[in-house]
Amino acid sequence: MRTTADTLEMPVFRTDHNGKTRLARDIPMPVFYTDNSGRTRLSQTAAQTAPQDGFTAQSGETAPPTVGERIGKTFGSVIKNRAAGFANGQATLYQAGQSGRTSRDQELLEGYRYDLNRAQYDLSVMEEQNRQTPGYWSERDL
Repeated sequence: MRTTADTLEMPVFRTDHNGKTRLARDIPMPVFYTDNSGRTRLSQTAAQTAPQDGFTAQSGETAPPTVGERIGKTFGSVIKNRAAGFANGQATLYQAGQSGRTSRDQELLEGYRYDLNRAQYDLSVMEEQNRQTPGYWSERDL
């Protein structure tokens, strides 16, 4: 990726004839032109680097994947799909239970607020009794 003062070139990706995603500059692309007689021709540089017999000079790959490689990729895909499905299922179950958790949390919060208000009220009553009759409640009780 090159940058200049006023432009930014973003990398362009393409899929080559082997199905691999590569930078566009690494894949030989055929260049066609029209000659003087009006015929469309392949340029000489593109003809030299165009894929021949299923491989390019850049990739160096000549053999298709073996049966074992295909089976391995298939099982890998199955495992990924199962794991993704399991994760989606767990997320759905969590979301389904959220309303129950919210209502339970709300009930607990209301209970805690009631307990806090009751404790504050009891403290104010104890302090009032202590003002009326000093020593009625010890500091430890308060």
